[in-house]
Amino acid sequence: MAMQNKRFLGATIVAMVIMVTAVALALLQATQTIPNTGTIKGINVGVYENSACTVPLTSLAWGTLDPGSSTIKTMYVKNEGTSPMTLSMTTNTWNPSNALSYITVTWNQNGTIVNGGLNVQANVTLTVSPNISGIPSFAFTMVIMGTG
Repeated sequence: MAMQNKRFLGATIVAMVIMVTAVALALLQATQTIPNTGTIKGINVGVYENSACTVPLTSLAWGTLDPGSSTIKTMYVKNEGTSPMTLSMTTNTWNPSNALSYITVTWNQNGTIVNGGLNVQANVTLTVSPNISGIPSFAFTMVIMGTG
């Protein structure tokens, strides 16, 4: 009986060592978070926080992002004129400039025609490459344009 207790005790100790090692390894995993922000510039259109288009949106705080993650922000784009306009979006003035190689910004309103005085909800997606490195933070300007 004493021999069985020693074996049980030994097996229990081995199991505990394995569990502690697994927990330690999980805690040692490295992640990189990326704080950032973005400025928004509207050309021939207004960009707003709310659907009533009463609160102008001049910047987006994307929050802290992990490599390989995506996040979506919602904005409202209003044709401030009277003629129909076709929407487009681009980014520029990336800081650091190589962040553009690892970060993608897209939206769901490219090519949308908005009649004068009307607005549309736009969802902007920012995606960070899982291979990003050496970029602890970044900033850029988003340009939303109406042409027509």
